[in-house]
Amino acid sequence: GPPEDVEHVHATVAGAAPEGALAALSATEAAVRQALDVATKRVLLRLVDDSRTHDPRLVPGGAFGLAELRRDTFPLHERLHADKPRALRALRAALSPFSVAGG
Repeated sequence: GPPEDVEHVHATVAGAAPEGALAALSATEAAVRQALDVATKRVLLRLVDDSRTHDPRLVPGGAFGLAELRRDTFPLHERLHADKPRALRALRAALSPFSVAGG
């Protein structure tokens, strides 16, 4: 197999017009970059899951930003208004297993 410290890959397209060769190489480069992006996101997500620590590279606008999947806002039930601090503590405790630090 290839050495572990490979920094460059050389590719040759033979038997094609210069424009076709350039298009083939460009398509190959784009596919490799996309595969690396997906692989990096998977590694970062695994690290977030393992460490329960927020990674800023995954937020929208970050180097490997993920799109926000869902955000919900819901009203607090009228019976919980009497003791909002207690209700919010209970909600926080229920959601705690899904939280990550630094987010």
